Amino acid sequence: MIETDPQIPLSLWWAMVIAGSLAWLLYALGGSGGLGWLRRSWILTLMLVGIAAPLAMLLNPIWVQPVLPPDGRPLITVLVDATQSMQVDDCGEGRSRWDAANEIAQQVKTATDEGFELQLMRFDDVVRTLASASTGDQLAPPRGGNTNLSAALRQTLATERPQGHAVVLVSDGAHNAGQSLAVTAAADQAGSLDVPIYTTTLGGNVGATNVAVSVRNPQLMTFPDRQQSVHVRIAQTGFTGRQVMVELSQRDQRIAAKRVRLSGDGLTETDFILRPDDAGLYRYVVSVSPIDGEATTADNRASFQLQVIDEPISVLLLEGKPYWDSKFLAQNLAADPSISLTSLIRVREDRYMRRTDPAQMSQKNSTEPRGEADDVPGSTGWEVVNLEQSDWSSAERLKQYRVVVLGRWTESFLDDESISRLRYWISHEGGALVCSRGAPTSPSDSNVQQKLATLLPVRWSDQTEFRARGKLSGFGSSTSLVPSAETVGDPLVRLPSLALGQRPKLGVGLPQVLVQSATDASGESVPLVSHQPYGSGQTVVVEGAGMWRWAFLPPQQARSQSVYAQLWQGLMQWLISQQELLPGQDLALRSDRLVYVTGDSVGASVLAADPNRGTVPDCLLKSDSESLPKRIQATRAADQSGVFRIRMGNLPPGHYTATLEGLDSGKPGASTEFDVRDPWFERLEVDARPGLMRQIAERSGGRVLTMANVGSVADDFAEHLKISRPERTRRTALWDRPWVLLATLGAWVTCWVTRRKSGLV
Repeated sequence: MIETDPQIPLSLWWAMVIAGSLAWLLYALGGSGGLGWLRRSWILTLMLVGIAAPLAMLLNPIWVQPVLPPDGRPLITVLVDATQSMQVDDCGEGRSRWDAANEIAQQVKTATDEGFELQLMRFDDVVRTLASASTGDQLAPPRGGNTNLSAALRQTLATERPQGHAVVLVSDGAHNAGQSLAVTAAADQAGSLDVPIYTTTLGGNVGATNVAVSVRNPQLMTFPDRQQSVHVRIAQTGFTGRQVMVELSQRDQRIAAKRVRLSGDGLTETDFILRPDDAGLYRYVVSVSPIDGEATTADNRASFQLQVIDEPISVLLLEGKPYWDSKFLAQNLAADPSISLTSLIRVREDRYMRRTDPAQMSQKNSTEPRGEADDVPGSTGWEVVNLEQSDWSSAERLKQYRVVVLGRWTESFLDDESISRLRYWISHEGGALVCSRGAPTSPSDSNVQQKLATLLPVRWSDQTEFRARGKLSGFGSSTSLVPSAETVGDPLVRLPSLALGQRPKLGVGLPQVLVQSATDASGESVPLVSHQPYGSGQTVVVEGAGMWRWAFLPPQQARSQSVYAQLWQGLMQWLISQQELLPGQDLALRSDRLVYVTGDSVGASVLAADPNRGTVPDCLLKSDSESLPKRIQATRAADQSGVFRIRMGNLPPGHYTATLEGLDSGKPGASTEFDVRDPWFERLEVDARPGLMRQIAERSGGRVLTMANVGSVADDFAEHLKISRPERTRRTALWDRPWVLLATLGAWVTCWVTRRKSGLV
């Protein structure tokens, strides 16, 4: 068809038409000029064309042609949630969400006419076809381990359909794979692609009842014949006041059990005491007896590992001003068979005394028996040394120690070179620094304190001396800082108070408080034992003077007599457990996690003490269901020295043991164990989320549908296409046709030539 779009006002155009017509008519009615009628008619015709053509072009005639749409029909995708939360029966008349979802899919299929193409899809771990009702495949129970709406929508949006595409999302909206922002971002993407999403929400708030057990610290470390407390947490919903049996087992054999009453705050804690005799890796399982009505029993058990090592911890104690605290601390550390202690004490400005733990002396063919250390300078084992020739003066000598303890007024040890060496030892060698009596330097030496500030978890401010009584923080309890359970409750609250000359305050970074003071009148507490990771190592500050009184209690506090030793033993033990390589380890195999779920990529790392090591033994992987081990080669990590990665891929459910080939499986670090379980989170998070489903519809340009009007989705989509995809046409103006201009110009030239030949020009 042809449309006009005049370039001048029509009144002017009509005036030009009249003027042109009158001029042509007057010329035609004039004399013939002696021309024959045929030539005269030809000239008049050419003049008429020459006048009419410009007038026609001033109307700007446009040729309008419809543009045919792409071949094919618009697509409607029905995306049905096939995760385990859809098994909940809360859709009326005994129907589950899955049953209702299949009914909706068939309603849409029946109501969709031949003008649309329809595909029925289901999503669990991936998006796949939902078969027709005649095959019965859609009746298979949903099996997805988590609801990942964002991944399902993005995979569906990857289907390109130029004719138009709409998605009907049928789900409970219980997205539990990441943040909801990812879902709304997928809806925004659908809106930008002009793919409206029509949502139907199934189900409501169920309030699932459940009991779950976990271990605060699933990877523990201890020494032979030493008590280790395992803290167990039991979370519950809907079972307040019920009693459950908590069992501790090893290799399917129960070794301990206790009955626990579930508290009303939703979290109940209990503990078990372990005392292994020999070194090795021990795996335990804590389980809770199932209760009728639980949403799932998959989280009624939790595993943890206990690494028992028999290599002593090498500790270097630096003391700038001997006092009772340093004497009792050295006695306690030297008496511990799991600690190899070297003491370096400044007795005057140019005189230093060094004492080596008798255990180390016996390793050097010494016949001196192991006993309680006598820490009086001048006694057996003490020697006068030059600081420049001591263990503290060399980076190579410092590497043999795992823990450095700074006592009081140690600025004589801390010049610029030694601080740089200490910083490198902590951050790169994985060492642990302990300040045993608050600030390691005198208050007047602010220069050294500023250089140590980046290492330590606290800062100090001047204040009149005050006293504080300590208690374990929640983090301190979870680390088993006082591993014995001989006393009920927190044993620190019954011990004497400590004197503090400066007020500590947590610094920036990631400090954690292990022991804190009781709150004062303002409700504030003071950190007494604080911890902070630094590089691959860590630092700890122990506040206060007079802690030696904790080791020298009056008779009325005799029950807490062992707390002092247990506190320092537990602190050293916990520090070593945080290090990448334990004492005596050249290689260590560590799984990334103790529990994986189906579909996770299982991985582990091999840590080497030698950062320049080029290869490590292969990993042998075996499970309960496989008699022959699977050999996996470790690859060197590109961004970390001394680290090798083992990628095991996706594994079926089961218990797995990984061992470095050629090493004794009982040797520390030679093996690790882990579980792969079917995902159970989906059975707990079953409450519908209509608000999220509404956001998906609104942000994508769709709307919310109910089961009553879901059959109208085809009509709704057709209306959407009329607005978003109106009929397209191709418009070609007369000016865009070169032949029109040439024809007009040709008519003028021909008319002029003819008139000239006729003697009229």
